[in-house]
Amino acid sequence: MQGTLPPARMEFYRHQPYNLLLVEVGADGIIIRAALDNFSDSQKSSFIRELAAEGFIPDQYQWLCNTSANGCADVKWIIDRSWLGATPALMRKKSTPWVLGMFGTAALLFLALMSYAVLHAH
Repeated sequence: MQGTLPPARMEFYRHQPYNLLLVEVGADGIIIRAALDNFSDSQKSSFIRELAAEGFIPDQYQWLCNTSANGCADVKWIIDRSWLGATPALMRKKSTPWVLGMFGTAALLFLALMSYAVLHAH
């Protein structure tokens, strides 16, 4: 039985620490492009193990990558925001709650002002 290969590019959003990540799987290793430089070595190793455990990258990385100074030779971390322009769906997903909250607050304020105007129109 032949296993399925993971997709070549995957995007991730991390909450703690906040970061947007693009993981590219290639024949010569893995490239992780991060929008911010806020991952410690132990967080990087943990993220790589999590990716391997979930099947996003080959299983071998779950055991090859450790928290030592050399990390994982086949995984390259790059701080690069240029790929974010190519993900309007991700930006829309992040901005939708903010925009809906602004419209909701404006609607409540409008209703409160109109109620006050109607009640005190005498």
